[in-house]
Amino acid sequence: MAMLLEEISAAAVITQFWQGADDINSAAWITLIIFLVAGLNIYAVSIYGEAEFIFASIKLLAIIGPLLFAFIIDLGGRPTHDRQGFRYWNNPGAMKAYISTGSTGRFLGFLSTLVNAAFAYSGVEMVAVAAGKAENPRRNIPKAVRRVFWRIIFFYVLGSLPIGVLVLYNA
Repeated sequence: MAMLLEEISAAAVITQFWQGADDINSAAWITLIIFLVAGLNIYAVSIYGEAEFIFASIKLLAIIGPLLFAFIIDLGGRPTHDRQGFRYWNNPGAMKAYISTGSTGRFLGFLSTLVNAAFAYSGVEMVAVAAGKAENPRRNIPKAVRRVFWRIIFFYVLGSLPIGVLVLYNA
């Protein structure tokens, strides 16, 4: 439930960037989303399942689309046909030095980012909840955990690599 509330408040913050919606209070968006989620949970399981499938498909497209777009930009798919490559990897550098300079500062910068990124991995206890409801937990839970590992590698690592390649850290 806590993860759901975090996602709802994040959605309300994102709506503040929309033109025309920036002057609407976040509480109104949070209330609307809570009623939408509650409404989906009240009706039949098939409606909830369909909505979950549609939202997961949108989320998947929202991750894969920018990855492909970044790959195209990196290979020179812009109107100027300028290949971006790893141009910003060394100048000004892939990572900002944090607290200290040199390799130690870059490592500390990586560590401070890792602490913030670890927040995204919360909710791992759902595997234990799923084990109680799984048909054959001895076989299905290890398979699910392995799949989660590969999804994290694909979406988080491949999702952050184009940002590190295409965006200056000091921009």
